[in-house]
Amino acid sequence: MAEVSGPSPGWVVPVARYAAVVLGGVTALVLAANPATRWFARLRRQDDPDYPDDVPLLFDVNTEATVPTWYSAGLLLAVAAVCVVLAVVARDADGGGARRWVVLGLVFVGMSLDETVALHERLDSGVTDTLDVEGTGALRHPWVVAGVVLAAGLAVVTARAIVTLPRHRRRWVALGLGIYVGGALGLEAVSGVVLDAAGEGLAYAAVTWAEEGAEMVGALVTCCALLAALDVRLHDGAIRVALADTRPRASVAPPHA
Repeated sequence: MAEVSGPSPGWVVPVARYAAVVLGGVTALVLAANPATRWFARLRRQDDPDYPDDVPLLFDVNTEATVPTWYSAGLLLAVAAVCVVLAVVARDADGGGARRWVVLGLVFVGMSLDETVALHERLDSGVTDTLDVEGTGALRHPWVVAGVVLAAGLAVVTARAIVTLPRHRRRWVALGLGIYVGGALGLEAVSGVVLDAAGEGLAYAAVTWAEEGAEMVGALVTCCALLAALDVRLHDGAIRVALADTRPRASVAPPHA
């Protein structure tokens, strides 16, 4: 007869839920700080016309070397770290796919680096020269053309890594990356159209804010979706990590004569 071992012992740590609550709150604060600090600076200038823009610029979502940039890069590094954990767990479980998780983790490390130093913007001149585009409207930021190719590569690498996950886990990962790419490429193209039509006004600021917000939310959803693929338990003072949504294999006793 078949003998199936019971559930793993220990207290289940809902790491995905904790991450969603903590990172969700921090994300909301970072995004709210941008309009809040600008409103506060405008209010202060009613009494002090020389009040500086130092604090608003620190939380500006449309410039580099700011808190939002640092935070977005950190979220992408967090996704990379979860990929490394999944690679280790997959290797220990002898379930295959460890190398694919490592590759995906390295991709997210590269995305974090790009978020910090804006490597993608250096593609503008190459795309402009190669495709002979004017750099206006949706192609005001020509790098989005190369970004479509890079996004396709990200989709392939991700699909190869998450193929062993249950379908509902894969859907959440796909949703997170879809939100991220939609912000990074789709809203980037929209911002070019708005910039040409209305200049750097309120509409442009709103689109760039939405763009950065989509990137943060997308990275957050992806991180939590991958964390949910881990079964983390505390048992006898030790932390045990395994793949979630798996069942122990049944051991079948040989038939009696």
